[in-house]
Amino acid sequence: MAGFKLSGLADPTRSLHGPNWKPWAFHPLYIIFICLLHIVFIVGIQLILKKSGSDAKIIQRIQQNETIDSPESIFVFDEGDMNAYLTWQYLPIALATILAILWESLDLTVRRLEPFHQLSLPEGGDVDNALCLEYTGTFSFTVPFRALTRRHYAVVMSSSVFVVVATIITALTGGMWGIEWASLSYSAEKVDGPKWATVSVNPGVAIATQVLHGLVVAGGLLLCATLHFRQSGLYHDPKGIGGVASLISESDYIDQSALHLFRQLPSFAHSKVVRGALRGIRFRLQHVPVFQQDGSSHLMYQLTATTDPGYIIPQRAEDGILYHDRWDATGFFLTKRAVFIAECIIWLGQAAIIGALYQVAKIGSKLLGGDDSGSSTSSKTTIAKIIYTLSLTIGGVMWLSVQRELQTFEPWQRLRKGKQRGSAYANLVQSDFASLGLLTSLFLAAAKGKIVELWASFAVLMVYVATVFVPPLLELSYAAGLGARSPLPAKAFGVISGSSALSLAAAGIAIHLVILCNMFFVMLSGRTKPFLPRRPSTLASQILYLCHSDRLLKNFRGTSTMQSPRELAAKLGSTNRGCGFGWFYWQRGQAWCLAVEQEVPGQQWFQFNWGTPLSQGSRYA
Repeated sequence: MAGFKLSGLADPTRSLHGPNWKPWAFHPLYIIFICLLHIVFIVGIQLILKKSGSDAKIIQRIQQNETIDSPESIFVFDEGDMNAYLTWQYLPIALATILAILWESLDLTVRRLEPFHQLSLPEGGDVDNALCLEYTGTFSFTVPFRALTRRHYAVVMSSSVFVVVATIITALTGGMWGIEWASLSYSAEKVDGPKWATVSVNPGVAIATQVLHGLVVAGGLLLCATLHFRQSGLYHDPKGIGGVASLISESDYIDQSALHLFRQLPSFAHSKVVRGALRGIRFRLQHVPVFQQDGSSHLMYQLTATTDPGYIIPQRAEDGILYHDRWDATGFFLTKRAVFIAECIIWLGQAAIIGALYQVAKIGSKLLGGDDSGSSTSSKTTIAKIIYTLSLTIGGVMWLSVQRELQTFEPWQRLRKGKQRGSAYANLVQSDFASLGLLTSLFLAAAKGKIVELWASFAVLMVYVATVFVPPLLELSYAAGLGARSPLPAKAFGVISGSSALSLAAAGIAIHLVILCNMFFVMLSGRTKPFLPRRPSTLASQILYLCHSDRLLKNFRGTSTMQSPRELAAKLGSTNRGCGFGWFYWQRGQAWCLAVEQEVPGQQWFQFNWGTPLSQGSRYA
């Protein structure tokens, strides 16, 4: 490496052995902290099981309708005690949901950075395991299987843990115990004296939940070790369009240029065309000498290809056609169909079929209860509650994919409209909210006034709120005979009478309306309409949109080895020209191409209009 100047590196010796920037979510203390929370859950459930056994006699006395003035048991509370009701019904599942949100940030980061890790390996990566890899917006239930076929074990572990915590553990947590109301059973005829509600613990569900928490701890610690000992292959966060531009900005000044290959493809090429044309070619992120016009050299970190400089990609005549494929332009989760399916799954257990769920629950009642009617009824309620909570969590995972797709496309929406003013750092790096976790994107979008990104995160958050709040409310209203399919007589008592009942009902209706409005907002906002020929959800797709952006890439030169966000912001913050996405005239190739490029006064560019064919007589690249 003698004779080369290493630009932007604080520690050349360390960096040459491999760049190893890691996000805060990869820190061992963060992962260990989440695992400790799961251990607290295991211990807490065990203590409740033990306490339930020791308090069994007093609970039995109350259920036999004995008069007890002040029962000393955490499993007994007055029917009108709203605090006790909220603690038993909402606190456990709320804590489980918080665990899911904590894992979501880590899982998203692992998925997002996996292509860069693969490209940084000595053998590099190809279109199947790196450049055309799409994990971020993919339905979480399918990610572990896709990652396993590619041997991306970090993604397998992170996505599996997230799915288990966000769906199965959350659903089982809501079914670990149930509340039996005195006014509806053992004290229904009682007029005078207090009426006590009793909490019955379901040992089978509780133990199953403990086992899953233990498996999550094991998977989390294994993931922690994997992320700690492997290198990320990055100097800084490759977020946004700018993160990709930084890694290809020097390609015109190096051998084995990756852009030489991409420029042979039409900028509007279909994703299948891109994948087929580049299949079999290995790409790699590595340090390469960059030669300047004055003869000096700098060592930069760039995406390279293993082909010879004069390699020509074999192409077919149909590869140059502008396809109008809605599926390739938006993907599944940015369609009205996907949003509607997510809503249907969320409300699977609502009034229309809540009675059917209770009938289905009869099949599993013997697994959880005895033959007596009280135990059987409790078992049916538990099964139905678990099923409905599970449907909510699955719908929430689908909405999570919708959120990430919306936030991925929104910066491109603004670029297409040509209204992006400010620095390149703000427009092409900070505009990426899809790379952030749910809560981080929610708060940052609110702080920066990004309405669509804020709403996308808020929509997912409301599904989490529904997961916590709605199943216990439906269970309570069904038991009180207030459900449309409930065979029980209507009866007001305790927390479901007076102002308490009005508060619960108002909250339930508000959650229903907000989630319903979320669906209509997506469908009516125009965000499901295609406006790109190819969705920008893979590295290959973004590189193809950037490979002709000479002015933009020039501004990113020298940034690939910068380690400090402040240094990167200072470098890109000095560029205040607006950027746009559309048809730009590429001077070097003497052709029109679809690109993200800086606008120049006096030079025209045109929006890409979906469905409009290419103009005859013009040359396109």
